Amino acid sequence: PSECPAFGTRCTPDRPLGAPMVSGEGACAAYHRYRSLGAAVDAAP
Repeated sequence: PSECPAFGTRCTPDRPLGAPMVSGEGACAAYHRYRSLGAAVDAAP
């Protein structure tokens, strides 16, 4: 998702451009929902 130019701007769970964002279990929707947790996990010792 981070390589997609539309991710998080034109394509969001509220305005999906494709199936991966439409489904709550889709890769893009899940990444969009939990991406803030990724920074915390990466920083964990």
